[in-house]
Amino acid sequence: MVSNAIGITVGIVMGKKIPERLIKWFSALIFIAFGLFGLYESLPEHIWTLPVIAAGSVLLLLSMYLISSMNVKKVKRASIRE
Repeated sequence: MVSNAIGITVGIVMGKKIPERLIKWFSALIFIAFGLFGLYESLPEHIWTLPVIAAGSVLLLLSMYLISSMNVKKVKRASIRE
């Protein structure tokens, strides 16, 4: 219980000093890394070919770009309304 309190306190202090956008991107990248590791562990070895890895990487980067650009547009619209 003491370690939870320390973790929460450190999280609150760091949350005030680190931008929220950076925290979101960092946690998203960690989530993606664990997902890729899970795929690597569960899929058969013959599926992991260069074309599959390249296509997966392109799709992942494209989706990250599209989500990022949608987020930037949403932030710009919100700032215009104010």
